[in-house]
Amino acid sequence: MDEFKSELQALTDEQIQKAFEAARDEANITEGKLVRITKEYYQKAKDFIQEYFIPQEPLEKAFGVQWNDEIDEFWQSFYDWNISLMLLDENDEVMAIRTTRFAMANESHDYDKDVKTESWRHVLKFVDQGEAKSKYFYHFKAKECVHFFGLGTNNKYRNMHLASKLLNASVLMIKNFGIRPVYIKGEGSNIYSKAVYEHNKHGFELLHDEPFENYVVDGQKLIQNTGDNKSLRFYGLSVLS
Repeated sequence: MDEFKSELQALTDEQIQKAFEAARDEANITEGKLVRITKEYYQKAKDFIQEYFIPQEPLEKAFGVQWNDEIDEFWQSFYDWNISLMLLDENDEVMAIRTTRFAMANESHDYDKDVKTESWRHVLKFVDQGEAKSKYFYHFKAKECVHFFGLGTNNKYRNMHLASKLLNASVLMIKNFGIRPVYIKGEGSNIYSKAVYEHNKHGFELLHDEPFENYVVDGQKLIQNTGDNKSLRFYGLSVLS
Protein backbone atom coordinates (compact mmCIF):
# COMPACT_ATOMS: atom_id res chain seq x y z
CA MET A 1 0.00 0.00 0.00
CA ASP A 2 1.22 3.48 -0.88
CA GLU A 3 1.57 5.24 2.46
CA PHE A 4 1.73 8.90 1.56
CA LYS A 5 2.97 11.26 4.23
CA SER A 6 1.37 14.69 3.98
CA GLU A 7 3.90 17.50 3.95
CA LEU A 8 1.24 20.17 4.23
CA GLN A 9 -0.47 18.67 7.25
CA ALA A 10 2.94 18.23 8.94
CA LEU A 11 3.50 22.00 8.98
CA THR A 12 3.67 23.45 12.47
CA ASP A 13 1.72 26.51 13.54
CA GLU A 14 5.02 28.36 13.86
CA GLN A 15 5.91 27.56 10.24
CA ILE A 16 2.49 28.67 9.05
CA GLN A 17 2.70 31.91 11.03
CA LYS A 18 6.12 32.74 9.58
CA ALA A 19 4.82 32.05 6.07
CA PHE A 20 1.82 34.29 6.76
CA GLU A 21 3.92 37.16 8.11
CA ALA A 22 6.20 37.09 5.06
CA ALA A 23 3.17 37.03 2.74
CA ARG A 24 1.52 39.88 4.64
CA ASP A 25 4.61 42.02 4.21
CA GLU A 26 5.00 41.17 0.53
CA ALA A 27 1.31 41.60 -0.32
CA ASN A 28 1.30 45.03 1.39
CA ILE A 29 -2.48 45.38 1.55
CA THR A 30 -3.11 48.92 2.82
CA GLU A 31 -6.93 48.94 2.89
CA GLY A 32 -7.19 47.05 6.18
CA LYS A 33 -5.48 44.69 8.63
CA LEU A 34 -4.67 41.27 7.19
CA VAL A 35 -5.02 38.46 9.76
CA ARG A 36 -4.74 34.71 9.76
CA ILE A 37 -7.98 33.14 10.96
CA THR A 38 -7.02 31.39 14.17
CA LYS A 39 -9.14 30.52 17.20
CA GLU A 40 -9.87 34.10 18.27
CA TYR A 41 -11.33 34.82 14.82
CA TYR A 42 -13.32 31.61 14.17
CA GLN A 43 -16.70 33.02 15.17
CA LYS A 44 -16.15 36.31 13.36
CA ALA A 45 -15.27 34.40 10.19
CA LYS A 46 -18.35 32.17 10.40
CA ASP A 47 -20.60 35.14 11.14
CA PHE A 48 -19.31 36.77 7.96
CA ILE A 49 -19.93 33.64 5.88
CA GLN A 50 -23.46 33.45 7.27
CA GLU A 51 -24.24 37.12 6.62
CA TYR A 52 -22.50 37.80 3.32
CA PHE A 53 -21.36 34.61 1.59
CA ILE A 54 -24.25 32.15 1.96
CA PRO A 55 -27.02 34.63 0.97
CA GLN A 56 -25.18 35.84 -2.15
CA GLU A 57 -23.50 32.80 -3.69
CA PRO A 58 -25.46 31.48 -6.72
CA LEU A 59 -25.56 27.85 -5.58
CA GLU A 60 -26.55 28.60 -2.00
CA LYS A 61 -29.25 31.01 -3.22
CA ALA A 62 -30.57 28.54 -5.79
CA PHE A 63 -30.95 25.77 -3.23
CA GLY A 64 -32.22 28.07 -0.48
CA VAL A 65 -29.45 27.24 1.99
CA GLN A 66 -30.16 28.48 5.51
CA TRP A 67 -27.47 28.54 8.17
CA ASN A 68 -27.73 25.82 10.84
CA ASP A 69 -25.49 23.81 13.16
CA GLU A 70 -24.49 21.35 10.44
CA ILE A 71 -23.36 24.11 8.07
CA ASP A 72 -21.61 25.85 10.97
CA GLU A 73 -19.63 22.66 11.61
CA PHE A 74 -18.71 22.42 7.93
CA TRP A 75 -17.14 25.89 7.86
CA GLN A 76 -15.51 25.31 11.23
CA SER A 77 -13.75 22.29 9.71
CA PHE A 78 -12.07 24.69 7.28
CA TYR A 79 -11.09 27.28 9.85
CA ASP A 80 -9.63 24.61 12.13
CA TRP A 81 -6.66 24.41 9.74
CA ASN A 82 -5.71 28.00 10.67
CA ILE A 83 -4.65 28.88 7.11
CA SER A 84 -7.59 31.06 6.04
CA LEU A 85 -7.10 34.82 5.75
CA MET A 86 -9.32 37.77 6.57
CA LEU A 87 -9.10 41.52 6.10
CA LEU A 88 -10.40 43.75 8.93
CA ASP A 89 -11.22 47.47 8.96
CA GLU A 90 -10.35 49.91 11.77
CA ASN A 91 -13.39 48.70 13.73
CA ASP A 92 -12.42 45.03 13.33
CA GLU A 93 -15.32 44.48 10.93
CA VAL A 94 -14.61 41.90 8.25
CA MET A 95 -13.93 43.48 4.86
CA ALA A 96 -13.16 40.29 2.93
CA ILE A 97 -12.33 36.66 3.56
CA ARG A 98 -10.45 33.80 1.90
CA THR A 99 -11.41 30.41 3.35
CA THR A 100 -8.78 27.70 2.89
CA ARG A 101 -8.01 24.16 3.97
CA PHE A 102 -5.69 21.26 3.18
CA ALA A 103 -7.14 18.46 1.04
CA MET A 104 -6.07 14.94 0.06
CA ALA A 105 -6.59 13.10 -3.21
CA ASN A 106 -8.07 10.04 -1.50
CA GLU A 107 -10.89 11.90 0.28
CA SER A 108 -14.34 10.44 -0.32
CA HIS A 109 -17.78 11.55 0.80
CA ASP A 110 -21.19 9.96 1.15
CA TYR A 111 -23.32 13.08 1.26
CA ASP A 112 -26.60 11.16 1.08
CA LYS A 113 -25.66 9.42 4.30
CA ASP A 114 -23.68 12.08 6.14
CA VAL A 115 -25.37 15.41 5.32
CA LYS A 116 -28.82 15.90 6.84
CA THR A 117 -29.55 19.37 5.42
CA GLU A 118 -31.03 18.74 1.97
CA SER A 119 -30.18 22.13 0.47
CA TRP A 120 -26.57 21.92 1.63
CA ARG A 121 -26.32 18.32 0.44
CA HIS A 122 -27.27 19.46 -3.08
CA VAL A 123 -24.57 22.15 -3.04
CA LEU A 124 -21.87 19.68 -2.02
CA LYS A 125 -23.00 17.02 -4.47
CA PHE A 126 -22.99 19.48 -7.37
CA VAL A 127 -19.49 20.66 -6.43
CA ASP A 128 -18.33 17.04 -6.31
CA GLN A 129 -19.95 16.39 -9.69
CA GLY A 130 -17.83 19.10 -11.29
CA GLU A 131 -14.77 18.24 -9.23
CA ALA A 132 -14.76 14.70 -10.61
CA LYS A 133 -14.80 16.05 -14.17
CA SER A 134 -11.98 18.50 -13.46
CA LYS A 135 -9.68 15.54 -12.68
CA TYR A 136 -7.62 17.88 -10.56
CA PHE A 137 -5.36 15.39 -8.82
CA TYR A 138 -4.85 13.36 -12.01
CA HIS A 139 -4.02 16.51 -13.97
CA PHE A 140 -1.32 17.59 -11.54
CA LYS A 141 -0.25 14.08 -10.47
CA ALA A 142 -0.75 15.34 -6.92
CA LYS A 143 -1.70 13.58 -3.69
CA GLU A 144 -2.49 16.64 -1.60
CA CYS A 145 -3.25 20.29 -2.16
CA VAL A 146 -4.42 23.54 -0.65
CA HIS A 147 -8.12 24.10 -1.31
CA PHE A 148 -9.61 27.58 -1.67
CA PHE A 149 -13.34 27.24 -0.99
CA GLY A 150 -15.01 30.48 0.10
CA LEU A 151 -14.08 33.95 -1.13
CA GLY A 152 -16.31 36.82 -0.06
CA THR A 153 -16.35 40.61 0.27
CA ASN A 154 -18.40 42.80 2.59
CA ASN A 155 -20.98 44.78 0.60
CA LYS A 156 -19.56 48.02 2.00
CA TYR A 157 -16.17 47.31 0.44
CA ARG A 158 -17.06 46.30 -3.10
CA ASN A 159 -15.05 47.48 -6.13
CA MET A 160 -11.80 47.72 -4.17
CA HIS A 161 -10.31 44.49 -5.60
CA LEU A 162 -10.03 43.08 -2.08
CA ALA A 163 -10.85 39.53 -3.21
CA SER A 164 -7.98 39.64 -5.71
CA LYS A 165 -5.63 40.99 -3.06
CA LEU A 166 -6.61 38.26 -0.62
CA LEU A 167 -6.11 35.61 -3.30
CA ASN A 168 -2.64 36.98 -3.94
CA ALA A 169 -1.77 37.04 -0.23
CA SER A 170 -3.01 33.47 0.19
CA VAL A 171 -0.91 32.20 -2.71
CA LEU A 172 2.14 34.01 -1.36
CA MET A 173 1.63 32.39 2.05
CA ILE A 174 1.39 28.95 0.48
CA LYS A 175 4.56 29.57 -1.53
CA ASN A 176 6.26 30.53 1.72
CA PHE A 177 5.50 27.12 3.21
CA GLY A 178 8.62 26.05 1.31
CA ILE A 179 7.10 22.84 -0.07
CA ARG A 180 7.80 22.11 -3.73
CA PRO A 181 5.85 21.30 -5.66
CA VAL A 182 2.73 22.57 -3.92
CA TYR A 183 -0.71 22.57 -5.52
CA ILE A 184 -3.75 24.82 -5.10
CA LYS A 185 -7.31 24.26 -6.25
CA GLY A 186 -10.36 26.48 -6.15
CA GLU A 187 -13.81 27.09 -7.60
CA GLY A 188 -15.68 30.11 -8.94
CA SER A 189 -19.48 30.16 -9.07
CA ASN A 190 -20.14 33.80 -10.01
CA ILE A 191 -18.69 36.18 -12.55
CA TYR A 192 -16.69 38.04 -9.90
CA SER A 193 -14.95 35.04 -8.33
CA LYS A 194 -14.20 33.69 -11.80
CA ALA A 195 -12.59 37.00 -12.75
CA VAL A 196 -10.43 36.85 -9.61
CA TYR A 197 -9.01 33.49 -10.68
CA GLU A 198 -8.75 34.28 -14.37
CA HIS A 199 -7.08 37.69 -14.10
CA ASN A 200 -4.57 37.00 -11.34
CA LYS A 201 -0.80 37.07 -11.83
CA HIS A 202 -0.13 33.58 -10.55
CA GLY A 203 -1.50 31.71 -13.57
CA PHE A 204 -4.37 29.53 -12.37
CA GLU A 205 -5.51 27.04 -15.00
CA LEU A 206 -9.17 26.58 -15.85
CA LEU A 207 -9.65 22.82 -15.55
CA HIS A 208 -13.40 22.45 -16.01
CA ASP A 209 -16.58 24.47 -16.45
CA GLU A 210 -19.65 22.68 -15.08
CA PRO A 211 -22.98 24.24 -16.21
CA PHE A 212 -25.58 24.61 -13.49
CA GLU A 213 -28.13 23.01 -15.81
CA ASN A 214 -26.16 19.75 -15.61
CA TYR A 215 -27.38 19.12 -12.08
CA VAL A 216 -30.49 17.04 -12.59
CA VAL A 217 -32.36 15.16 -9.86
CA ASP A 218 -35.42 13.06 -10.69
CA GLY A 219 -35.57 14.69 -14.11
CA GLN A 220 -35.54 18.24 -12.72
CA LYS A 221 -32.84 20.88 -13.14
CA LEU A 222 -32.59 22.14 -9.58
CA ILE A 223 -30.29 25.14 -10.05
CA GLN A 224 -32.51 27.93 -11.34
CA ASN A 225 -32.72 31.74 -11.28
CA THR A 226 -28.98 32.41 -11.08
CA GLY A 227 -28.96 35.42 -13.42
CA ASP A 228 -25.70 35.89 -15.30
CA ASN A 229 -24.07 33.09 -13.33
CA LYS A 230 -24.46 29.88 -15.32
CA SER A 231 -21.74 27.49 -14.17
CA LEU A 232 -19.18 26.45 -11.59
CA ARG A 233 -15.59 26.66 -12.77
CA PHE A 234 -12.69 24.67 -11.36
CA TYR A 235 -9.16 26.04 -11.24
CA GLY A 236 -5.75 24.70 -10.39
CA LEU A 237 -2.25 26.01 -9.80
CA SER A 238 1.06 24.20 -9.51
CA VAL A 239 3.87 26.01 -7.70
CA LEU A 240 7.18 24.49 -8.75
CA SER A 241 9.71 27.14 -7.73
